[in-house]
Amino acid sequence: MHRFALVVTLALAASCRSTAPELRGAPGDPRAEGRTGVRSSAALLVSVPGETVGVEDYIGSVGLERFVRRGLALGGELGLHAIDGVASNGGDYEAKGLSAGASLRWHPLATRGWSPFVELGVGLLATSEAFPEGGTNLNALRHTGVGVEFDLTEHLRLAAGLRQQHVSNGKGEVANNPSWESQGAYVALSFDVTPRDARQLDPRSMTVPDAEAWSVRVDARGGEYSSDDTGGGGVLALDTRLYRDLFAQVRGSLDSTDGETLREFGAALYVRGARGRAGLAVDRQELDVFADDEFTLFGEWLANDITTVSSVLGHERRNHASDRAVAGLSLRIYALDNLAIDAGMGLRATSAEFGADSFRLPFGLEFAPAPQLLPGFSLFAQRDLDDRGTFLGLRWFLSPSAATFTTLRERDYSSGPLRLRP
Repeated sequence: MHRFALVVTLALAASCRSTAPELRGAPGDPRAEGRTGVRSSAALLVSVPGETVGVEDYIGSVGLERFVRRGLALGGELGLHAIDGVASNGGDYEAKGLSAGASLRWHPLATRGWSPFVELGVGLLATSEAFPEGGTNLNALRHTGVGVEFDLTEHLRLAAGLRQQHVSNGKGEVANNPSWESQGAYVALSFDVTPRDARQLDPRSMTVPDAEAWSVRVDARGGEYSSDDTGGGGVLALDTRLYRDLFAQVRGSLDSTDGETLREFGAALYVRGARGRAGLAVDRQELDVFADDEFTLFGEWLANDITTVSSVLGHERRNHASDRAVAGLSLRIYALDNLAIDAGMGLRATSAEFGADSFRLPFGLEFAPAPQLLPGFSLFAQRDLDDRGTFLGLRWFLSPSAATFTTLRERDYSSGPLRLRP
């Protein structure tokens, strides 16, 4: 996992470099596109309930952040860690550490004066002692969090938030691959260092392609479904217009792993608007004698010309286990015309199971190598940052205008939704 985190860290950190002093947005907007700042923070994270040992992680960090779009910031930072607590044998446990990471911070409102945000980060952590106990000195880490940022002045902002963090070495370089789950709070100061002579430009205009009357999506994928199971399968989804802005989707999938076949089929009704779509879906999964039915509300919002926000909320009914709540939130960022990055958080748990282990953190990449030569064709990779699965696959879209699409954004906005399933 740490190799994967290193690639993500370097890619996101590189995108924070400024190539030209330009600002897009209202004058004085602290979260306008093009703003660059130095960010320092202090955090205290403690073991979540249920961890076998009690450990505290004191973190001080400094880094850079850049708003690649209004309200959407990418950042990179270095952190110093002082880890202190009780060892499994009852004695003291101490370790010092150095981390390097990258983060994505999204301000959905981006209001003046104050602004709530959500964030996701990944990185590497090197420690003086094996961490957690029985583990390794080099681990990957990821965190999610929420917070509020306050504008002290045009150039100085104060943030406070809550954070959940996972530390492990991924596939494991020792027999049992121990991990550490923590939660806590942090405060941060951001000082704007955007050049004073930056050119002030108007905000970017938002254009949305017309919806296709119908579209077909075919996925073929293979990989690890869990740490012990490998296999492959495929998805077929058909979208069609029913009346004006009302659409329907039907889809089915088959996946085979270790001699077992997982079958899924479902249908959805959704309404498409000027800046997104929302709908209701019903899905069914079958595996041997086990079956579950899922009822969800889902939505997509086109936040800006490079960001789509997807959400889902629902209920899962199982025939041989307790029912579970379902929820998820994800971002799709079109980093290039032919490259999209997916990151988010999903929850699937009963009321008794709810806790830090109930959350999934999916991360994905989709790349269209030759949109003009191979219209509608792309490659994708998906991985849960909590190590529950890794997939590689091929995707193909067919629609009346598929041959004219030159970007992934045009294809996604014109065809049916890539529905989020936590």
